[in-house]
Amino acid sequence: MYPIKNYFILTLFFIFLFSCKKQEVKKNITVQQDTLSKVKSKFENVDSNSHKKIYINEIEKNNITNIDKYSKDSAYFSRTFDINKDGILDKVISSNPYEGEDLLVYLGNKNSEYTLALRTINFSQDGGNQISDIKESKEGFEIITRFPDRGDFQTNYSISYNKNSFILKKIKTESYSWQDKYTNTCIQNLNFNMKNSIESLFKTIGSTKEDCTKQYDNK
Repeated sequence: MYPIKNYFILTLFFIFLFSCKKQEVKKNITVQQDTLSKVKSKFENVDSNSHKKIYINEIEKNNITNIDKYSKDSAYFSRTFDINKDGILDKVISSNPYEGEDLLVYLGNKNSEYTLALRTINFSQDGGNQISDIKESKEGFEIITRFPDRGDFQTNYSISYNKNSFILKKIKTESYSWQDKYTNTCIQNLNFNMKNSIESLFKTIGSTKEDCTKQYDNK
């Protein structure tokens, strides 16, 4: 009789213990679900623009780093002037002659920080004209290339800034004939967005008619 009674008491004890464990597990699951819900709600309520702002700031930081990198690199030179005419100085960075054809435009802000606005070419040519200078113009800037051995062949590329776009407006080429003693000036009027592909740039230049005139030396 006693063993049966003891077995009954032991069974009740295990049933009670199992019930307590079940309640504890259920409680833990409820707490975990509640915590998960709060964390999810926290991320859902984060302003998406804050992530965008951080990303943009990181890009600007990298751009500033790039400027520092180029300024310390002897393969590049830079010019500083107001491209977009907002009263704030901007920067144009170019590969040096025979060092490449990179050209980068950075627009400045009131905090003396710069954002990369354009990456294109400086119109240097293998075996031909090389970048000579970059000058400020009324509408933007002008890239000047010259034939390196003699100063009798020069091409100017006029680029204007308009509503975040850089437009190649005109190409002016001057060459001098020593034999016939005249200067040949050719002008191409374009309206090409420099943010388009380099391939389309050269295709547009190649298909645009030149207007040429000859100016003879005075005898």
